[in-house]
Amino acid sequence: MNEAPAARRFPLVLIGVLLIAIAAVLLGIVLAPRHRQSNVNAEQEALTACRDFEQVYGATTPGTPLNGQALASTLDRAIDHMHKAASADGKWRKLSSSLDDLGNAVNAGDAPGSYAVMQDIHQGCSDVAGTGNA
Repeated sequence: MNEAPAARRFPLVLIGVLLIAIAAVLLGIVLAPRHRQSNVNAEQEALTACRDFEQVYGATTPGTPLNGQALASTLDRAIDHMHKAASADGKWRKLSSSLDDLGNAVNAGDAPGSYAVMQDIHQGCSDVAGTGNA
């Protein structure tokens, strides 16, 4: 009589262990990091961002006619391109962060802060071929 209850428990324990193992495998699959190859050309995105930034930088020199909306749009485009470059290649993170700081300073109306950040970005973009030579 003692063997019957033990014989019934064995399949239930086996099924329970099997279900836990399946759950662990599924959880591992869901939580495993997925490394997707980026189709973003980081160098080209950074080059485009720096060219857009240099347009903004050049337009801020004294005596240059100023179209605020066009400059804001160009700066936003530069920020977007640099974010793409930074997401594809970490070497662009500093410039991306600096462009974010510039956008924040401009939005806050901080002219001295904007100027200082623009100088840093101009210097950083000078390393990108074809930009920052002004």
